[in-house]
Amino acid sequence: MVLFLVAILFSGHGDRDNPDRWDSAREAHILFAATAFLAGPGFSRIRRGRTAIWIACVAIGLLMADRFVARETSEPHLQLSYALAEWIDDNVGQEEQVVILTAPLPDDAGQRFLDNAQRSGDAPGRRQTLELLADIDPAPPDFQ
Repeated sequence: MVLFLVAILFSGHGDRDNPDRWDSAREAHILFAATAFLAGPGFSRIRRGRTAIWIACVAIGLLMADRFVARETSEPHLQLSYALAEWIDDNVGQEEQVVILTAPLPDDAGQRFLDNAQRSGDAPGRRQTLELLADIDPAPPDFQ
């Protein structure tokens, strides 16, 4: 755990558009798991109020999870995807299938991707990027 806490200081990274160093929310789960593991022996020593403390911890955890999902999906480009996933979860049965048809990418999106790949020093060149794009099968896994 100590090694992780030291390593997390150096694992931050940025993107070309945003060079600020950041860590993803996934890395916090390691700390949450360690805390939950260490809390087990602590709970076993509590004589009175153990159930109330456990219920409070679960309620706070659920509230924090709900707020986290709300914050992470508040970006406009994720709101539609999240709303669609919720609708599918509520309205589609176990044996039913869903096909999502979307508009194709704008014509300039592919060109912008190629231009960014060519400008970037660590990305493959234009030829390798075109080969990579040609090998991608955009069909859903069930239909590939």
